[in-house]
Amino acid sequence: MIFNKDNKGNEELRRLTGNYYANNDFAKIEQDIVLAEEELIKIIGRNVFKRAEDHYKNPDQDLTPEQKELENDLLERVQLPIAIYATFMMYRKNDVSHEDSGRKVKMDPDKEKLPWQWQLERDDEIQMENYYRAVDRLIDWMDEKEIAEWLDTPTRKAIKKQLIRSAEEFDSYYPIDRSSRFFVMISPFVRDVERKYIRPTLGKELYEKYSGQTTDPELTPEEEELKEWIYPAIPLLAMSIALRRMPLAVIPFGVIRNFKAEQQTMNASDPATMEEIFAFSRDLEQQGKEAIADFKNERNGKGILFPLLPNNHPRNKYMKV
Repeated sequence: MIFNKDNKGNEELRRLTGNYYANNDFAKIEQDIVLAEEELIKIIGRNVFKRAEDHYKNPDQDLTPEQKELENDLLERVQLPIAIYATFMMYRKNDVSHEDSGRKVKMDPDKEKLPWQWQLERDDEIQMENYYRAVDRLIDWMDEKEIAEWLDTPTRKAIKKQLIRSAEEFDSYYPIDRSSRFFVMISPFVRDVERKYIRPTLGKELYEKYSGQTTDPELTPEEEELKEWIYPAIPLLAMSIALRRMPLAVIPFGVIRNFKAEQQTMNASDPATMEEIFAFSRDLEQQGKEAIADFKNERNGKGILFPLLPNNHPRNKYMKV
């Protein structure tokens, strides 16, 4: 655990979150911290967490001032999302008490009032948004500082081979609040899109040029210009898949917040129905395919050759006429 050294866990949580009472019983949140740590490890990798944990447990290593500052920064950036998520889970559990006789609500009716459900939901949204932004902050910092344990994760290595390699680049074609956390989560869909749609469209040679797998010969000015015709298709198709496969709760709030039911009724502020979500997904898919068609038309106009036949698998025993 990356908290409670010298039995000062409550002070650490208070310093990081600003709303955790220092006189709370730390034992009640220990399990939530363990779960929050495991959630973060799924995103950043165990080696990054271990590096921060080792520095937490043994800060008096033989480090230069610059190295110590770097390790302190890593520790704080790893601790923050864990603290936010762990306290959030504890607060939700404490909305009701759990006793042998069942679940109960305990409060002083003269001094306290139960919040409305919409107030609880709004607070949940704020807490999760804070958590997501803390994870974004950590990932952006690790990229900037080129933390070896992060760059060596399978996730980061796979992203490096993509055509679109960063949240900022993805955001330039489809807004995702520049969320690095979400970009890491959606990167398998990006690779899926590139494999199924983009590589067959570009052809092996041009795909390898765009992905940086080959630099000889260099990109021609025409090929460089064509990037802007094919790249927009990748985020559109990836988001189409994400809407069908991912819970809306993990998609950046800035993207989803305005995605409400379209009917002008008293329920117009309700979250979109599954039917509306799938309709939106199909619309994004159509836009992505139109971008691919536009790329082909533009390339034909520039006289650049591309494969006339798609790559076929030897097990496919059919043909189109």
